[in-house]
Amino acid sequence: MMHNRTYIDIANLISYFKMTKLEQTHLITPAPRKPMKVVIAEHKFDGQNISDLPFARNEILEILRIPEEGWWVARNSLGMIGFIPSNYVREDPNLDDQRASRKSLSKQKLSSYHKQQNDRPFKHLIIPAIVKVVANRTPSVYDSKAITLKIGQLIHLTKIYANGICFGTNQETGKSGTFPFTYVKWTNQPIINPPPDPPPSSIIKENLPN
Repeated sequence: MMHNRTYIDIANLISYFKMTKLEQTHLITPAPRKPMKVVIAEHKFDGQNISDLPFARNEILEILRIPEEGWWVARNSLGMIGFIPSNYVREDPNLDDQRASRKSLSKQKLSSYHKQQNDRPFKHLIIPAIVKVVANRTPSVYDSKAITLKIGQLIHLTKIYANGICFGTNQETGKSGTFPFTYVKWTNQPIINPPPDPPPSSIIKENLPN
């Protein structure tokens, strides 16, 4: 988990941080440990100590460690971890296939959802708009389309491409060009003079400029 968000895979994480600043970003939850095996509960277990993991009959559990005979360290579907008595559960060779099938379907649904969102990732934003620069930015000398940004400047934004790059005109300098949307915030100021039309997406870089 990073930025209080959970990512289903590395591709999803990279996609999010293409359009998000990395300042003060840190890992707050490690990746879950891969289980040794999966078991199903044959009996209900209420727990005897605070370190135990209670579970219901027919509940599916993941075994993480086997530290001693008769007591295993398990994880339930909520991510809770604790000790369980091994004679209360049994292994079932079909459980892994069932879980894999459910995960596969879940990932397909998530993938379909993210694709729909990525088709129009900024549909909730009002465009055109007057936006305010919240972070200084000097573009690379190799990026001739980008404009310099200084905190407090107002930009007449007319386009946001699917990769998070915006096109707009700096009202202070009069220059038009591209910039990442993470460097500005929306304002309620009215639009007075229309800026030039943005270039087609085919000439905009697919990745955020350095």
